[in-house]
Amino acid sequence: MAESFLTDEEYENWFSDLGGMRKRVAHALPVRPGMRILDLACGYGYFTAELARLDRSIHVTAIDLREYDVERAQETALERGVGPRVKALAMDATAMTFEDNMFDLVANFGGLEDIHMTRGEDGVKATFQEAARVLRPEAGFCFTAVPPEQARTPAQRLETEVFSFICGATWLTEARYKDMLGQAGFELEDRQVYTTGRKLTPKQAKKEMRFACDKVPEYYGIKTRSFDEAWARFGPEIQKHGLGQFSRMVLFRTAGTADS
Repeated sequence: MAESFLTDEEYENWFSDLGGMRKRVAHALPVRPGMRILDLACGYGYFTAELARLDRSIHVTAIDLREYDVERAQETALERGVGPRVKALAMDATAMTFEDNMFDLVANFGGLEDIHMTRGEDGVKATFQEAARVLRPEAGFCFTAVPPEQARTPAQRLETEVFSFICGATWLTEARYKDMLGQAGFELEDRQVYTTGRKLTPKQAKKEMRFACDKVPEYYGIKTRSFDEAWARFGPEIQKHGLGQFSRMVLFRTAGTADS
């Protein structure tokens, strides 16, 4: 698989767009007019906005742990013209306060590694169970992840290793995600792979790694490895291959809970 490096100009806004990957994933979801959608671990709300853009009758509730992220998600919705149909709330995805059977679809784009970082593997499992609880009968749960065995290039492999090493932001294997879905009562309908064909330069990778080392303790109270330690371990390979950033993702789509 051929990959090209981002230019510094592209890098400045790359994460907010990812080469249109969020839009492509949103359009692949089983969305119908009038749906109430939950976007969990929404981050800055870039995927939330893509969901709301699918139809003017759709309403999206977005949740994340940090008030700052929730505020940014609401701002993103306003900036992208869907503010009135987006409601962002500070909430733990592993213990949601919503009533049962509230949503027609639960979605997530790339947030499971952060749930693992803050709540561990048990937190990811609890999130799947909570998704099943808040969904209406026969409604589906769809999410994207970067299973390590899906890596096709050294840069993609490094992505799954570097941030797990720094702060425990860990992607699980496809088999583990499928197992957790089954335990929560979901039936996996299909999966689809999305790629960007792009990667970070060593200079850009250093910036991402320094951000994780410096800000994760401040934002989440989680101890991280130092940048020097992380660079000593991974720097030579990153210098040679670059670093992936959501460059190859798998979309998991369920057909609803098994007991619906």
